[in-house]
Amino acid sequence: MNYPANNPAIFRRDGTGRALTAGALACTLALLLSTALSSPALADPGSAQLARATPAAARTTLPQVSARAAQDRRTCANASGEVAIKACNDAIASGQHRGEALGEIYYNRAIEYSNKGDEQRALADYSEAIRLRPDPHALYNRGNIWASKKDYFRALADYSEAIRLDPQDPDYYHNRGNIWLGRKDYVLAIADFSEVIRLAPDNASAYYNRGTAFTHRGENGRALADLNEAIRLAPDKAGAFNNRGLVWGRQGDNERAIADFSEAIRLAPDQAAAAYYNRGRAWYRIKDYARAVADLGEAARLDPTDADTLYARGLARRANGDIRGGEADIAAAKKIDPNVAPPDNTSRQI
Repeated sequence: MNYPANNPAIFRRDGTGRALTAGALACTLALLLSTALSSPALADPGSAQLARATPAAARTTLPQVSARAAQDRRTCANASGEVAIKACNDAIASGQHRGEALGEIYYNRAIEYSNKGDEQRALADYSEAIRLRPDPHALYNRGNIWASKKDYFRALADYSEAIRLDPQDPDYYHNRGNIWLGRKDYVLAIADFSEVIRLAPDNASAYYNRGTAFTHRGENGRALADLNEAIRLAPDKAGAFNNRGLVWGRQGDNERAIADFSEAIRLAPDQAAAAYYNRGRAWYRIKDYARAVADLGEAARLDPTDADTLYARGLARRANGDIRGGEADIAAAKKIDPNVAPPDNTSRQI
């Protein structure tokens, strides 16, 4: 911790996760669900963890504060919502808090503003808290807001400074790795996720994300090893099955690929457009065109404006003998995206 033992320390709140989207950072990075394999990889979705400062005995060298100002500081730290914000406001307005104590108050008010979705005020308060005393948790939380705004340069700077101040927190590496992954800086992403795994060996999302980076680099053996471990640690996550299916498909093992896509669909049927698309393409590769049409149709139902899906279904319909239906799908795809092309080498990660 950055604060001395006899001053307010910052503790992480329980009950929240980590990562990069605007709605509590939900791929992420946003980082977009259902992208093509050739596009930036997705980080495992989650939400930003927020640390809360708690008051402790003030330094004897600091000026004494009134009972009211001390109580406002405690309420600011321990309450939530408008009650906490009002107490924080009153504590700041009292003018009796200085240095680390004042930084703690700005920090805790930033958390409440962030919980309300008021990112601009949260940014201002985190910045003031950091000015008063740089702290890795404040930098991490501010970095999460920059990431949600897609200001990845500033987010990287904050995560990196948080790591410099506290190199033992896996969350900081995790979120920085998410950004490297989204920027296609796969070597740097792998390095950060490897550090997460060293610090937190049971972190399933780190294995998932590192496996995704290995997939993009064509390191299929390492990708499979990481995705296997992600599935062992979190067998209810559809994304790991979907992405492992892509690796099996690359290796020509369509039977295993189809099995993994099927499990991804079972686990998250309402969010399975990518898995239906991938399984449909696998059926197409083994010339089971009727099943390909069915799966690509379901993918189109879940994502009706995706040109690649319509084009792929058009090819499958033509191969299955439905020439008119196939041509209609291809025409519809070209209307959405005039540059759409045959999806022979496309696949989709979650």
